[in-house]
Amino acid sequence: MVDLSPGHLGHPQGPYEATMEMSSLALLLASSLFGIYEVGAQSVPGPALELVAFEELAAAPELWLGSTVETIVQVRGAVSEPWEGFLSGLSPRTHIALEVWGDRQQLWEAEAYAATLGRLHIPAPVFFVTALGAALAPREASNPWRKHTRLRVQVHVEAYTAGRGWLTVVRAEPTAEQVPEGTVLHAIRGLALEVEGAYSLAASELEKALLAPLPDHQRAPLFAALERVRETGSPSARRSGGG
Repeated sequence: MVDLSPGHLGHPQGPYEATMEMSSLALLLASSLFGIYEVGAQSVPGPALELVAFEELAAAPELWLGSTVETIVQVRGAVSEPWEGFLSGLSPRTHIALEVWGDRQQLWEAEAYAATLGRLHIPAPVFFVTALGAALAPREASNPWRKHTRLRVQVHVEAYTAGRGWLTVVRAEPTAEQVPEGTVLHAIRGLALEVEGAYSLAASELEKALLAPLPDHQRAPLFAALERVRETGSPSARRSGGG
């Protein structure tokens, strides 16, 4: 584990600069090759932490102020526009802000896709070094901060200011179950084709969407849609509909 607590990391004086020792950077890079992203001394191993749905955490972060909890998110991407820390102790000089969706958001639905639930904040050196480690890793390794990656994260609720909870990542690990971009795209196409009455094509797209190792709560609605499309598009259903 690499110690990236505030006392070790220091307080950067310029954009994306830190007083982290080179040995720590090397260890972090090596760990990222194996999908291990320990990014804080507050990381707690095992099942000791409370698992909180991100939807609940984002709605009332003040309930966990000062605590470290575990949650599961889907990555949308790093925030590119300027942002202010509003007395939280965080800033773009020290942290990268990452927009995320909740684990239960079904991203093939337009409203869900547009509704980013919140932000996580990652020490800037950690963000870039783990991304570099993923780029150097074997093909099956992935950048944990890449869009649509499903992550189990330990987050510390640093502050609650300006009506917002400020969450810092202290550990991140991609889950075995993922909802990749391909699944989202195939599901969108499948559901659109169902509306058009192209049931055979819709079924084909939904079957492709279901090929990924989806978590059960994401697989269930897509499988239900596939069953519906198959039933609606069956010869008997078409004969019945035609009178």
